[in-house]
Amino acid sequence: MSEVLSSVMEQALKLIKPDEDLREKVNQTVEKVIKNLKEVFWKIDQRIEVELEGSIAKDTWTSKDIDADIFILFPKDYSKNEIGKITISSVISKYGKERCLLRYAEHPYVTINFDFMDVDVVPCYKVEPPNWLSATDRSVYHTKFVKSKFNDKLKDSARLLKVFLKSIGAYGAEIKVGGFSGFLCELLVYNYGGFLETVKAFSEIKLPLIIDPTKKVVQLNKTPTDVFNSEFVVIDPIDPERNVAAAVTKENFWKFSWACRSFLRRPSLSYFQLEVPQEPSLEAITDVVSSGALKVYGILVKPWKAPPDVFWGQIKRILKRIENKARQNNFNIIKSDAWSDESEELLFLFVLESDKIEAKEQLGPKTYDYENAEKFIKKHLNDKDTLFGPFIKDERWYVLKKRSLTTFSDMLNSIVSSDEFLSSLPQEVISSFKSFKILKNTALVNYAISSEDRKKVFIRLLFGREWWIKNLFYD
Repeated sequence: MSEVLSSVMEQALKLIKPDEDLREKVNQTVEKVIKNLKEVFWKIDQRIEVELEGSIAKDTWTSKDIDADIFILFPKDYSKNEIGKITISSVISKYGKERCLLRYAEHPYVTINFDFMDVDVVPCYKVEPPNWLSATDRSVYHTKFVKSKFNDKLKDSARLLKVFLKSIGAYGAEIKVGGFSGFLCELLVYNYGGFLETVKAFSEIKLPLIIDPTKKVVQLNKTPTDVFNSEFVVIDPIDPERNVAAAVTKENFWKFSWACRSFLRRPSLSYFQLEVPQEPSLEAITDVVSSGALKVYGILVKPWKAPPDVFWGQIKRILKRIENKARQNNFNIIKSDAWSDESEELLFLFVLESDKIEAKEQLGPKTYDYENAEKFIKKHLNDKDTLFGPFIKDERWYVLKKRSLTTFSDMLNSIVSSDEFLSSLPQEVISSFKSFKILKNTALVNYAISSEDRKKVFIRLLFGREWWIKNLFYD
């Protein structure tokens, strides 16, 4: 290991590893919450257990983002509906509505807000593997696995990997991100032997990649790639039928690989600080837009109410649908994205080469299809919307027609207000799109940069490159 690399990792750990004062503060808060919750839940049923799980229990947490996971283990004779309702009502009765935020996964859970940290209270079932009744049942055993296998080096390696992935925007298994979960980070450093070993492996990784952390022979009739329908498979040591890496998109997989490559070329604390280094100036942003080389558009709507994974899943499907419609109308969207605070504003973003196309090429019959070719020629020869042709190119007839929608703005208006687009969406989404606003170019820039969180998404979309790419060619 080079001196520079060693020094960067050492400094990074000092930045992200909790010190004794913070540990004591967190532990006191967690212990008090557990004590309070035990009192509340034991009044309902003394069989219910309250346990600390997640990164704090495993000691793989960082000072950059403090979240405690407290699990409420219910006996099997409770229904899923019951464990959700009981958890919500019990936590809110103790901590009040003002401090509690209701969230949703397979079933609802509650986040209690403290000044310096959040505590997630999650219901699950008290079961033995592999008799899972809900997705959260495995978490208890994930904690036990990490606690039994990890030494100090692996704990610190997990911390480094989590913050590294956060810095490149690839941390988090939720649909909004499509990245690496905390448990996946832990399994990767366990499999490769540490943070640096993981980074080196991924800097020249190839797909398919199958990782079985416990090195057990998994008894499957097909290959893991076939079973999980994925080229990136990390088998859950607690449940061999589950792929821990299922949420990771191809884009984030390769982003991580190339970020690892750039880090090894030029080690830097920037990979562990969560702020975008050397963010483009306002002048640089406006220059790109005012030059006219790229066109930027946004659709602004009020977010609808839905659990986060449902909400962001719907957003991604809407983006894909608009991209497909744009392609059908010969508009080339280079990149699209979305930003939302999930309560007041939702912004769909698009970058494209050109926002005005006067004509479209229409495909006709093959030249030797005489009957249909004559009909095609007759139809378009003297039509008022014909700009050029009909003409022969290779073995086919073509014609250039005047477009009904000549601008991208017209096309967006047409799409999002059409019955075809709206009819296939849930009612709450339709209601949001009944009132939309299209922002473009300078107006969009002014809106996008007025929020730091929104600005980061916009800059990444506008400039089309990750901040760490330049490090690949550092001498």
